Amino acid sequence: MSEDLLTTAPASALAAFAEPNGLDPFIDAVKKIVSEFKHDLSTGVGRKKTASLAAKVSSFKVSMDEMGKSLTEDWKNKSKVVDQVRKKMREELDAVRDEARRPLTEWEDKEKARVARIRAKIEEISSLASEVIGENLTVTALESRLFSAMDYAIDDSFEEFKLEAVETRLKSIDFLRNNLEKARLAESQRIELERLRAESEARAKAEREESLRKEGELRAQREAERKELDARRIVEQQAKVLREAEERARMAEINARRKAEAEARAIEEEKARREADVAHNKKIKRQAKESLLSLGIDEKICIQIVLAIDAGKINNVTINY
Repeated sequence: MSEDLLTTAPASALAAFAEPNGLDPFIDAVKKIVSEFKHDLSTGVGRKKTASLAAKVSSFKVSMDEMGKSLTEDWKNKSKVVDQVRKKMREELDAVRDEARRPLTEWEDKEKARVARIRAKIEEISSLASEVIGENLTVTALESRLFSAMDYAIDDSFEEFKLEAVETRLKSIDFLRNNLEKARLAESQRIELERLRAESEARAKAEREESLRKEGELRAQREAERKELDARRIVEQQAKVLREAEERARMAEINARRKAEAEARAIEEEKARREADVAHNKKIKRQAKESLLSLGIDEKICIQIVLAIDAGKINNVTINY
C-alpha cells in the first residue's frame, strides 16, 4: 500500500470487516508506511509532510470506519463483530497516527520550550524598564537598572529573536535614561527646595525669637501696669466692702425694727382673732342651748348636751361655727 492510498479505504477491505482480525493486513500496511517515513524537521516543508502523514492516517481511519459503518446496515447480525473490529482498528490506527506524528510533536514541544526560554530572557530585559512604572525609584536604583540593561549580552542564544532582543534592550535603555534624567532633575530640585526650606526655617526661627523677646518686654510692662491697677482695685474694693458693711448694718437695724413691729401686730391680731373665736363659739353654743331650752329641756341638761356635742362625744352630731 502506497502513502497515497491512505486517503481512501480500498474496496478489498470491505470483505475484511467480516473477520475479527480481517483488517490487520491494512493496519500493518499503514504501520509500515509510517515506520518507513523519513522525517525532516529541519525545514518547514519537512514538518508539514510529517503533519500531512498523520492527517492521512487519520483520514484513512475515518474512511475505513465509514466503510465498516455502512456494512452494519446489511450485517445487523454481525454488527457486534464489526463494531469490535472497528474499535480495534480505530484504537490501533489512532496509536499509529500518534506514532506517525510523535517526532513532530516532540519537535514542537522542544520548540515551544526553546521559544519560551528566549521569551523569558527578553521579558527579563523588558522588566528592567516596565517595573519602573508606578515606582518612585531613587537615582541610584535607576542607575543600577540602566547599567544592567546596557550590560545585558545579546548573543546567538537568542537565535531568530536576536533582533527583537536588541530592540527591547534599546527601548529599555532609552526609557531608563529618560527616567534617570527626570529623577536627577527631581533630586536636584528636592535638594534646592530643602536648602530654601532650611533658610526659611532659620529666618522664621529668628523672627520667632525676636517676637518672643518683644512679647516678653510687652508682657513685663503689662504685668507692671496690671499690678498698679490691681492695687487701685484693692483699695476701691476695700472701700466698697466698708460701704456695703455699713449699709448692711443700717438695713439690719431697719429690718429688726420692722420685724419687731410685725411680731407685735401679729400678737395683737392673734389675740383679737382668738377673742373673736371665743365670742363666736359662745354665741353659737348659746344659740344651741336656747334651741334646746325651747324644747322644754332643763337648762343644765341643755348645757351638758351642747358641751358633749362640742367635745364630739355624741355620734353623727356636730356644731357648725
